[in-house]
Amino acid sequence: MSKVRPELDHEALLVRCAMCKQRPHEIESCVTAAEWLTEHLEEQPTPEQAVIQDDGTYDHISKLFVCDNCYIKIGMPSSRFGWHPTGFISVSIHPSSGQTMFTLAPTRTMDL
Repeated sequence: MSKVRPELDHEALLVRCAMCKQRPHEIESCVTAAEWLTEHLEEQPTPEQAVIQDDGTYDHISKLFVCDNCYIKIGMPSSRFGWHPTGFISVSIHPSSGQTMFTLAPTRTMDL
């Protein structure tokens, strides 16, 4: 049984990277973070619960975060007040150059 806040269990079902759409248990750095918390803080969170508790890009409204690899790809955005994926991040390929482009598009609500 997990030794984390019970309200995180339901929320953890929806957590995913806003860009690559992977769930935290599929991302090596998230798994490692959960293992570190288990080893050093005597908590036993799942990778999803670790993201909810500790990831600086996690947005509690949309249930999105940006994994380390994707965060680097979008240029590691930041601000004095922190940065969260408050909307969809769309990925497209430029038609003539073939270059991958990332667009941050804020939204009010989001169905998952």
